[in-house]
Amino acid sequence: MRRLMIFLSLLIGLYIPLSAANMQKIYSVDSPEYEALALLSIHQGLALPSTAGPYTTDELAMIMGRIKAAELDGPYKELYEELTSSLAPPK
Repeated sequence: MRRLMIFLSLLIGLYIPLSAANMQKIYSVDSPEYEALALLSIHQGLALPSTAGPYTTDELAMIMGRIKAAELDGPYKELYEELTSSLAPPK
């Protein structure tokens, strides 16, 4: 009985780490997404995002939350929409 418990514990202990997967995409500070976010920040007079990346999708989306989409026009509006679709979770 004790061997069975040890075997089951080992089996569970080995299975759990293998089943965990990180689905986040990582963006470096020289990625087009980061550069677009920096350009939009400059256009709106906001502080630039930190260059202490890399960033995950969620972190870039959080930084993007500072951008006021209603105040964008022309190519900046298009850039914002492209960045929004690029950071959207996959379907």
